[in-house]
Amino acid sequence: MLHNPIGSDRVIVKIADFGLVKFQDRLQQTMLMSAKGTPLNMAPELVIGDGKADSKVDVWSVGVVLFQLVGHEYPIKAMSIPDLMKLMQLQTINRPSSIQDNLLWDLLIHLLAFDRTKRFTAAEALQHPYFTNPQARNEIKWRPKYHII
Repeated sequence: MLHNPIGSDRVIVKIADFGLVKFQDRLQQTMLMSAKGTPLNMAPELVIGDGKADSKVDVWSVGVVLFQLVGHEYPIKAMSIPDLMKLMQLQTINRPSSIQDNLLWDLLIHLLAFDRTKRFTAAEALQHPYFTNPQARNEIKWRPKYHII
C-alpha cells in the first residue's frame, strides 16, 4: 500500500473508549466514577482522591498523552499503584530537557494541574497561547480542501 504523501491533513485520531464512556447531563457536574484505565494516564482524583470526577479527568489524560508525545516519557513515572499514589501526593511534575518551548510547558502544567479546580477545561486549553499566538496560527492553519455542498 502506498500513501502519497502522508501529511498532517490525512491523519485522523479516534479515541476508543470500549464502552466505558460516561455521559453526564451537565459536563461540569461532578459524579462518582469507578477507576478504570491505565493508572499512569489517570487523573489524581481517580488515583488518590475520593473517586469524584468530572470532564477534567479527560483533560488530565490528554495532558499525559501530549506529555508523552513531546517528552517521550510519562509525567509521573511509577512502577506500582502505591508508588503512583505517593508520587501524585507530592504534586510535582519535572520538566524534561526535551520540552524546550515555554508555551508548551505552560499548557502542560495547566492540563496536568493536580487540583482539578485549577486544571484547564478543554475550551480553556484550546484558547491557550500555545494554540492562539500568531506563530501558532500561521503554523496550524486549517485549510479545508473539500467543501460539503
